[in-house]
Amino acid sequence: MIIRKLQNRLIDYLTKHLLKAVRQKDVFSVVRTSNGSVLKVKGKILSKEHQEKFQNEALSIKDSAVWKLISTRYKWEIYQEMFHEGKSEEDIRAGKMALYSLELIEKLLIELAGL
Repeated sequence: MIIRKLQNRLIDYLTKHLLKAVRQKDVFSVVRTSNGSVLKVKGKILSKEHQEKFQNEALSIKDSAVWKLISTRYKWEIYQEMFHEGKSEEDIRAGKMALYSLELIEKLLIELAGL
């Protein structure tokens, strides 16, 4: 029990830098208007040129062969961990969280690509 707590504290200490605080104003949003959609970043609507740039980049990533290879490999690795090497419900839950993260990234790319 004590060893487990020490392990958790060590893990927290070593990974603290991985999770930086994100404020709501730092997050982008796509706002639907009567004239179409606009992209807001840090609370400000971006110019049409910047919006088109983000849209093109999102399309490039979403449709790229590299993204498809990476996301397929990522899913395969998760499935291996969940169903072949997983030994507990925690392993399956962690795999589901990882799959949710990938799904969220894909949804965000689609949202940006559809500006």
